[in-house]
Amino acid sequence: MGDLTLTRLTVRAPDGSLLLEGVDLTVRPGELLGVVGASGSGKSLMVRALLGLAPPQLQLDADLVIPGSSSHTDSIHPYALAPRAREAAFRSVRGQVIGLLPQDAGQSLDPFRTVEAQLRAAGTGSHTPPAAAEALRAAGFESPDAVKGRYPHELSGGMAQRAALACLLICDPLFIVCDEPTTGLDADVQRSLMGTLSALSGSGHGVVVVSHALRWLHQGADRVVVLADGKVVERASRGEPLVSDAGQRLVRAVEKTTSSGFPGSLPAESRP
Repeated sequence: MGDLTLTRLTVRAPDGSLLLEGVDLTVRPGELLGVVGASGSGKSLMVRALLGLAPPQLQLDADLVIPGSSSHTDSIHPYALAPRAREAAFRSVRGQVIGLLPQDAGQSLDPFRTVEAQLRAAGTGSHTPPAAAEALRAAGFESPDAVKGRYPHELSGGMAQRAALACLLICDPLFIVCDEPTTGLDADVQRSLMGTLSALSGSGHGVVVVSHALRWLHQGADRVVVLADGKVVERASRGEPLVSDAGQRLVRAVEKTTSSGFPGSLPAESRP
């Protein structure tokens, strides 16, 4: 299985102003890649561009290499296509190859269907109850039978995130992209969900986590990418100190907070 590679992603607003400039991103199977940055740095826009979900009025340019489920690898250039053709190109890989867990993913659940019904309807719609139970376990539910008959309004925020994650996993995507998946969850639930995402990378999925949880990503991600003003300004391996100005500002901001359930501090050598 090859890498998912996004090269020189540039996004312009309708007036020509740059929103993202020359962003390169490589996601390897079996790794967890963290993406951090201040609000407005371009993290969510990068995710939406990667999935082909950026607003159509924006001008995008990039090369994208998407590994297939077999031995072949497809290099596609969808950003130069007209909106309808671009959507068709991304629809062929979205879900089956690249799955998205959005912020407040619970809102993507159908309020009129049970969790099991939504799992069976995901993808081809032909998944069996054992497959649904397996997806729920992979998403972090120890007892699938206790949750599969529930409706979304009967789930807590963390359970809804896991149910939405299970709906992705039943399609068995090679890569999972998570956009601020722990927003609004308490610290213990955040830590538990991050642990599930780490386990998924350990089982062979390539996992991208865009998050403000710098403490956890610094120690739990295989690599961390720092965005600032629409550009990648730093790349660090697990545990390496962040040395860019943007990275140091994030460290200082995090050191002022105390969130139970997460490491108490970043490595001392990463502080100014």
